[in-house]
Amino acid sequence: MKDKERIIQILEHYINVLKKNEVELMYGKNSIIRIKNLEYSITNKSLFLEGKIILGDIINESVLDRSLADLLIQDSIVYVYGDLPVKLHIEYDC
Repeated sequence: MKDKERIIQILEHYINVLKKNEVELMYGKNSIIRIKNLEYSITNKSLFLEGKIILGDIINESVLDRSLADLLIQDSIVYVYGDLPVKLHIEYDC
């Protein structure tokens, strides 16, 4: 397994297993957050991360708030990369 794939797997495990209750409380039962891509910029010394919130049972305007996803991703990055700045692109899926 490549290093990048392993890091994505670790981040998703933190978000979807360890923080599962928070994700389901915010986005509905059976919701998950997937990391689609992770790129490290050597020149900027930062990360660019693309993620997807896959909504569960509840799909309405109240769950279209990406603040929890941003927070959980920022929290999980610290365990792998330390204090690097992270630029996020998050989208929704049903």
